[in-house]
Amino acid sequence: MNKKNLPYIAIITIIIIVAAYIFYTQFAPLPHLSNATANIFDGQPLNNSIYSGLYNVANNQTLANNISTAFASNNGYSKINGTPLALNGKPEILYIGAEYCPYCAVTRWALAIALMRFGSFSGLHYMTSSAADVFPNTATLTFYNSTYASSYISFIPVETATNKPDPAINFYYPLQSLNSSESTTLSNYDKGSSIPFIDFGNSSLQVGSAINPQMIGGDNWSTIVGILGNPNSQITEEILGTANLYTAAICEKTGNLPASVCSQKYVKSIEEYG
Repeated sequence: MNKKNLPYIAIITIIIIVAAYIFYTQFAPLPHLSNATANIFDGQPLNNSIYSGLYNVANNQTLANNISTAFASNNGYSKINGTPLALNGKPEILYIGAEYCPYCAVTRWALAIALMRFGSFSGLHYMTSSAADVFPNTATLTFYNSTYASSYISFIPVETATNKPDPAINFYYPLQSLNSSESTTLSNYDKGSSIPFIDFGNSSLQVGSAINPQMIGGDNWSTIVGILGNPNSQITEEILGTANLYTAAICEKTGNLPASVCSQKYVKSIEEYG
């Protein structure tokens, strides 16, 4: 081998390794969840295929309009008439949850889809619920350290604890703390401090999960996103139906903007349902 070519070979090798790493982290399929592998992806950024898959589901209006409006009577969802909750001149959507919580895990799928209709996320990461709780290792995403940009709403997520037990306190390692305003909102409308808790601008609330986490138990992130494109799936019916309900709640706060979202049949049907 010509020694003059060695530097070029080394450079090409490095390029191949970097390219393979990018492909794996951004596009490679994810493993089926098990107790041994569930937490492999915890804390890693969502790859491009998951992001694009969720945005495609969120903005597939034909799919959304084919979902039942029965979820307007979801358990834990209610209308309220509080002082409008706003931030930076826009209605505020406040989410309070925790990474260990399987009910938060399944709810985040629906909430993320609804929010993607009004803006865009960056910095979302893979997460699973606790391996030691009911419905262990439920695949989800975490809002911790994410950024959300929207012309219509402000989204404030608070993930109060990780999914890792802390033996010193016999609970989970703390993550984010509520500020005084958030604590007041939670105590006013959620006496039992149930999570997930979602306040849609003080006009409606979700307290606890409307969806059974067992429904997606054992499925990985790619599988869940793939299923959500199937209108005949019960998982789609419940997660996307809940996302539709949240979308209608947000439209109520934005003055039905954007029209491309808030004029859809499913939003009008939910509004009429009450």
